[in-house]
Amino acid sequence: MTRVQELDPDWRPPQTLIDPENIEHRIERNESDIREADAHYAELLRAKFGDNMPPRDPFRRLQTRESVIEGFYPSGVTGPEQDRIDDLARDPASLGQPRWPEVATVLRLEKETGRAFTRSSASGADFQDEFGQTWDAIGSDVSDQFFNYERFTSRLKRKLSNRAVDRYVVDLSGLGGENAARVLTYIWGLPVEAQARIRVLR
Repeated sequence: MTRVQELDPDWRPPQTLIDPENIEHRIERNESDIREADAHYAELLRAKFGDNMPPRDPFRRLQTRESVIEGFYPSGVTGPEQDRIDDLARDPASLGQPRWPEVATVLRLEKETGRAFTRSSASGADFQDEFGQTWDAIGSDVSDQFFNYERFTSRLKRKLSNRAVDRYVVDLSGLGGENAARVLTYIWGLPVEAQARIRVLR
């Protein structure tokens, strides 16, 4: 829903009363929220671009330094902030190679949590927040075109077994409503302690 609120900050999905202890009700609520967000996002894009609609999957553009800066800093970015996002991009696990999709994920995470993040050198972690918690990003490079549900959920399950990482951010912003709902349904079926370690970006 982050991308919707970037265009319409006051938008919220319609609220319905559910039993918070009923897992099926919670899944249905999340699936409904995703459908509402996708529909409203499409309306906003049509109003903004008319017949010149951008591709359904705008995430695929966030693969370079320039596209990340354009996407998250439309009014420009200062020198110190440019240095900071360059540092966020350098992945120690890949000999310092830049990982711009992961930067897009952590910048979304900063907006949602209000926390500042830095790159982490801890084993299995991508980032560390200002409170010292380590985070691993999942889904930064996913899109509907290349999505494989079994592979994605198996990877998430494997990562959750790593107790050395405190939290996981699951970025579903590159997925359409149907695939995102499948992943959310999987997450809601995990044990409560596993769910508590996950932050979903949508």
